[in-house]
Amino acid sequence: MAYIVQNMTWPMVKERLEVCSTDVFLAEHLARLISDRTGALVFPTLNFGYYWVWRDRIGTVSLPQDHLQLILKDIVKSVERYGVTKLVFLNGHEANGASMKYAIRDIQDTTSVKVLGMFYPGLQPI
Repeated sequence: MAYIVQNMTWPMVKERLEVCSTDVFLAEHLARLISDRTGALVFPTLNFGYYWVWRDRIGTVSLPQDHLQLILKDIVKSVERYGVTKLVFLNGHEANGASMKYAIRDIQDTTSVKVLGMFYPGLQPI
């Protein structure tokens, strides 16, 4: 069954919107594909981020940008302790891009881990 919004009532649309985490599902799927081809480890998904525009939507947990930057930096410091030297942040939500960019800049100045930040829409082969 197709769910065509223009043919649905508001309650029907609201019911369909109760399925959250689309960004997470897409990023996790791409991470699995990358792992299948490269053998890379896939770490658990960070299910919270900066979602200012969705902050009033039921089920949304939004972090301030500076908190997200600190979390990303702490993740790198943590995995560096046991030998990770390269890490890819696969971003599934565009609004997290600025936080990710500034965290990676700080990471490059403070650790030896090489970090690549990627946003999957329009992703081209590297």
